[in-house]
Amino acid sequence: MTTRAWTDPVLFSNGLFVGNAVLYAIAGAAMPTLAMLLCAGASITYHYSHEWEVVRPFDVYAAYMTLGLTVGYAAASEVHPIVWAVALLCLGAGLIAKKKGELDADAYGRWHTIWHVFVALGQAALALGLKVLQ
Repeated sequence: MTTRAWTDPVLFSNGLFVGNAVLYAIAGAAMPTLAMLLCAGASITYHYSHEWEVVRPFDVYAAYMTLGLTVGYAAASEVHPIVWAVALLCLGAGLIAKKKGELDADAYGRWHTIWHVFVALGQAALALGLKVLQ
């Protein structure tokens, strides 16, 4: 199994998810905090292993679980519609980047890093939206 260098953007961009966990912790949202940390750990493991297929289901499950939990938590907390708009725009832009990376193997790292950035921005919007409600 080959591994990625820690300086590879697709790997260290996962640090943004740790930042999201900090924002959720500041907002007092324990479950989203833990979910973001789990997601960061799964994604780091997957990308460090250079996308080893054995690790992929863990990464995918953690990402879907985190998305569902954080969106559900924000919905139950009634965050502002502008926050939802920002989060959805980030998700849409991120999905476009993710798809571009899937279609162009040579540019996978660049597009997947952009996916990580948009996911992190959307999650930051939700976490900050929760903080404003306090």
